[in-house]
Amino acid sequence: MAWREENPVAYKAQTAVSNAVRDGRLFKQPCEFCGDDEVHAHHRDYTKPLEVVWLCPKCHHRLHALFPELEGKKKAG
Repeated sequence: MAWREENPVAYKAQTAVSNAVRDGRLFKQPCEFCGDDEVHAHHRDYTKPLEVVWLCPKCHHRLHALFPELEGKKKAG
């Protein structure tokens, strides 16, 4: 099964962010931790798709590695 089928709320949130960035309704910001301009949108709560923290890939990975319990706190349905 594809990730998007297993995680429909997360997929919907990611799509909402991509569309908002494309349409100029949401603007990428530098990484909250290191200031890098190459960023990912990190959702604290998938039910609030446009409420994101901008993190570079390295810091985003570190966040999830250091705090795996964050995954369980995301609302997904």
